[in-house]
Amino acid sequence: MDRQKKSVLYLRGSGDNKRQRKSCLEFAGQNGYNIIKEFSDPPVGKIAVLSRNGFKNLYRFCREKSVETIIFENVNR
Repeated sequence: MDRQKKSVLYLRGSGDNKRQRKSCLEFAGQNGYNIIKEFSDPPVGKIAVLSRNGFKNLYRFCREKSVETIIFENVNR
């Protein structure tokens, strides 16, 4: 049985979430990942990632649902 890996998508900051989403979905599809939920944070400047509401919700969801893979476009975004 070919089982896809459970993952979540994290979009952050640039205001160009459509492009980020497209890039991440293409990566997921090509590499056998099944995105079960998306999270995002707006562009908010130099706020630490652990202080961002979207990321906090993502972290909590991953712990509760045993998700091991987070897909995002750019670590600098």
